[in-house]
Amino acid sequence: MKKKRRKWFILIPCLVLVAGAVVFLSLRDNTGAQYKEDTVKSRDIVTYYSFAGNISSNEVQNLVSKNGISIKQFYVKEGDTVAAGDKLYDLDASSMDANITQAEAGLEVAKINLSSVEGPQRDQQLSQANLAVKSAQTNYDAAKKAEDAGMGTSEATKLALDQLNNAKTVYGAAVKSSDNAIALANQQLVQAQATYDALIRQQQDLTVKAEVAGQVSKIYVSEGQSLALGMPILDVVNFNSLMVQIRVDEYDLAAVAEGKQADVTINALGKSIDGTIKSIAYTALTVGGVSFFPADVTIEADSTIRVGMSAEVRILNQQALGAPSLPMNAIRFDADNKPYVQVYGPDGKKVEQKYIEVGMNDGNFVEITGGLSLGDTVLIPRNSMRIGLMSFDRDGN
Repeated sequence: MKKKRRKWFILIPCLVLVAGAVVFLSLRDNTGAQYKEDTVKSRDIVTYYSFAGNISSNEVQNLVSKNGISIKQFYVKEGDTVAAGDKLYDLDASSMDANITQAEAGLEVAKINLSSVEGPQRDQQLSQANLAVKSAQTNYDAAKKAEDAGMGTSEATKLALDQLNNAKTVYGAAVKSSDNAIALANQQLVQAQATYDALIRQQQDLTVKAEVAGQVSKIYVSEGQSLALGMPILDVVNFNSLMVQIRVDEYDLAAVAEGKQADVTINALGKSIDGTIKSIAYTALTVGGVSFFPADVTIEADSTIRVGMSAEVRILNQQALGAPSLPMNAIRFDADNKPYVQVYGPDGKKVEQKYIEVGMNDGNFVEITGGLSLGDTVLIPRNSMRIGLMSFDRDGN
């Protein structure tokens, strides 16, 4: 019996130890089910300002019809490469001769019109109106004198005054009408002279040449085709001098400066190239109540890039290279919006809050500036979503 009692005394403490171990492991396993662990790691955190735009060229020559004269001969075809000064096409001189004759006739008509409205006819009209004023003035003076002498009536004087004022009004209207007619005739003469002079200059130089070096990207008309004023004829584009035209929000203007570097992604080609901000407009465009400032970003030459392609321009905002960091969903915020993380307490079991200091973030990771060191372990609730992102300002702070 004594031996049996000793066995029971030994067994009971063992059972207590085993039960405690089971409870501890159960608690630890339960904590592990609620949280996953992560460590503070060194990462590069970079934020950008992003703008959408389209590819264009710094050097473009868009030729349009200035006088309706048809093309006699093209010296180039689409896709040809030209240098500045190369011949592009000749205008048809035969149709130009007819245009010059018509312009010359229009110029003579304009001269005759001006002469008629400012010559003897004008003098005669104004002279008649002026005589009417003088006659009315004489009648008024006589009526007034007779009234003052008691030989006339106030009604007669008033009638004479009304006639005088009417004569002056007619004279003023005649002067104004004559001046307007002269101004209009002068304007018509200037326009007629400009049209004639332009045709004479074009007649002297029927060959149109390239003003920029580049590629003939488009020819819109054919030889001998009738052309209307302003109709596109031919485009020359320098594809070695490309840029992206973007619109910068007024609130992002401080981040954009001439000479600043940019990353340009050509969406259709899936390639990124270096860019440089060339210029920023001083005058804003307002669309829907929002002000934008047009800006040009020059890019490296690339034979695969075409004018009109869409592009994304990214300009560096902030960066923290090799920064201690954690995923955004590891960060929590208390009622005072102070950031903290969850960690195991000294006993390795209890989950505690540890307040930290944070810096910039890129939407995925946040810089840890205080409270934790590289390699420190934090707990992230397994069912948590990324929170706290709205607690950071637009620049990632």
